[in-house]
Amino acid sequence: MTKKPESVARYTVGLDVLLQRGANLLAAGRRDLAMPNNLGLSAFGYDAKKLDAIEAAGEVVSGLPTDEEYVGALTEKTAVKDALATQLRNQVGEIVARASSFYGDSSGRVRRYGAERLAKMTDGQLWQCAKRAARVATSQLTDLADKGLTAQHIADLTVTNIAFDTARDAQDDIIRERDIATQERIDAANAYFALLQTLAADGQAHFMSRDEARYNDYVWEPAPGTSPTDDNGAPDPTPPTPTP
Repeated sequence: MTKKPESVARYTVGLDVLLQRGANLLAAGRRDLAMPNNLGLSAFGYDAKKLDAIEAAGEVVSGLPTDEEYVGALTEKTAVKDALATQLRNQVGEIVARASSFYGDSSGRVRRYGAERLAKMTDGQLWQCAKRAARVATSQLTDLADKGLTAQHIADLTVTNIAFDTARDAQDDIIRERDIATQERIDAANAYFALLQTLAADGQAHFMSRDEARYNDYVWEPAPGTSPTDDNGAPDPTPPTPTP
């Protein structure tokens, strides 16, 4: 199966600007639809239904979730996962500290935990380390009971690790949803932009030799003193970056 190519925005302005210009253009189109002596856009093949269709395409764009919503959701999911990661490191650290106290820091029984780089582990490494720590601690429970380790400590570690793994999945889901939503938003905006460009070109063609003021209302260009924005429906280039 051929992978669908990534959508690229054909417009160079932000979605808010695109929607506002679209509204202005449609307002001009509705104003100029019917004019005396067959001078309106109706003479160029336009009617209310055709303008309604363009407006509906804009409503599709404005009704889609914005990237800010996904960034917010990603921030929330990341905070939950990071809090669980901190809890997990503390639980593993407490078990390893008991083992170090009982067996000695250089003991092979302590090295079995593989927790030397606990503070710098990636999410995947931490998850695996916690699973390993639960297994090793279970095998050493009789010895480490003298240091206060209980089966409940190990059970709590396992529960936290499961919650941590679930939180990682939730974070990944949001990232995937955001990527999909970005493509859908760009596709919808491109379709709307194409309709607006056609309306703008037709309006200019119709009024070029008839009405300069009306012609100018169909000229699609940035307002004086403005420049294109990066807010074109793609993700914020600097969203919160989830830890690996």
